[in-house]
Amino acid sequence: MMPMRLAAAAPIRPLAFGLVVAFAAAASAQETPPAEPAPDGEAPAEEAAAAPEAAEPPAAPPKDPAQLEAEAKDAMRAGDCATAAPAFSAFADAIEADAARTEEQLTARFLAGVCYERLDQLQDAADALRAVVYGDAPPALIEKAEPLLLGIEPLLPVAVTFVCEEDDVTITLAAFPDEARGCAEPWSLPSGNYRGAASASDGREVPLLVTVTPGVPEEVVVLLPAASGETRNTIVEEAPPPPPPDDGRTLEWVLTSGAVAALGAGVAFNVVARSAVERGDEAYGRYERARAVYDVAGAAAARVEVEDARDDADSAAITSYVFLGTGAALAGVATWLWLAEPTVSTEGEARAVRLVPTLDGIGIVGRW
Repeated sequence: MMPMRLAAAAPIRPLAFGLVVAFAAAASAQETPPAEPAPDGEAPAEEAAAAPEAAEPPAAPPKDPAQLEAEAKDAMRAGDCATAAPAFSAFADAIEADAARTEEQLTARFLAGVCYERLDQLQDAADALRAVVYGDAPPALIEKAEPLLLGIEPLLPVAVTFVCEEDDVTITLAAFPDEARGCAEPWSLPSGNYRGAASASDGREVPLLVTVTPGVPEEVVVLLPAASGETRNTIVEEAPPPPPPDDGRTLEWVLTSGAVAALGAGVAFNVVARSAVERGDEAYGRYERARAVYDVAGAAAARVEVEDARDDADSAAITSYVFLGTGAALAGVATWLWLAEPTVSTEGEARAVRLVPTLDGIGIVGRW
C-alpha cells in the first residue's frame, strides 16, 4: 500500500509549484500599471531604449602577440604589404613594454617600415625606420634601416610657414602655378629650393626663395616694400669708425721689434755657451784627476765629455754672436729712424723708407 500512496502524492508538488508561479505573475501584473500605448508609428519607450544597445556590435577581443606575428609573417611571405605593415606595427606595439623583446620589437618595426615604403606611405615608413635607427637596435639592423631612411626623408613633405607684417598678402610658388595661399596658410613641401612671390592687394610684390631642408620645419619672413606715403621702421646700421690715421712709424716699430727679438735670442744662446764651457771645465778636472791615479778608462771618458762640451760651447757662441750682431744692427737703424722726422703717407706721395716684397723675401726701400 505504501507505493500506491507515493504514486498518488507525486503530482501534487508540480501542481503546487505551478500555482505559486501563476500567483506571482498575477501579483506582478496588479502592481505594474499597464504601459501606455505609443503613438502611431513610434515604438514603445522600452524598445526604443533597448534598440541602440542591440545595434552596437560586441567589441572584438585584442589579438594575441603571437597571432599578430603569425599574421604579419604570412602576409609578408605572400607579398601582401597592405596586411603585413599594420600587423607588424600592432605586434611591435603589443610587445614594446617587454624589455626582453626589444630586438624583436625593432625588427618588426623595420619590416613594417619596408612594407610602408613599398606602399608609398612614406611618413609611416619614416616613423617606423626612425624607431629602429634611433632605438637600441643591433648594428646590423641599423645598417639596413639607415639607407632606407636616408632615401625616404628627402621625399617627405616639410611644414613651411610664412610670416607677414600685413594681412592681405598672397603667397605663390612657381612649382605650384595654380595654387595661391594667404600668408597665414601653411605649406607642406618636399625638400628643395622653391621660387615664388609674395604680393599685396595694392600691387606691391617681393620675390621669394624658399630652401626646404629634409626634416627641418621652415619659417620664411616676408617683408614687402612700404606703400606710397608710408614709412617703415628700419634699423639703420651706423658705419664703423674709420681706422686711425697712420702715424708714419710702422717701419720703426717693425725694426724695433726685430731688434728686441734678435738681442733676446743672442743673450739666450750666450747663456747656453757659458753653461757648456762650465761643463767642459768640470770634465777637464775629472780628466786630470784620472791621469794622476793612472785611471785610463776614467780619463778617456772625461776627455770625450770635454770635447763634446767644447763643441756645444762653440756652436752656441757663434749663434749668439750672429743674433747679437743682427739685433745691434736693427736697433741702430730703428734708433736712426726714430730720431728722424716721421713721414706720413698721403695720396700720391710715397714714404721715404718702406718695406717692399722682393724675390728673396722683404727688402727696405728708401729715398734720401
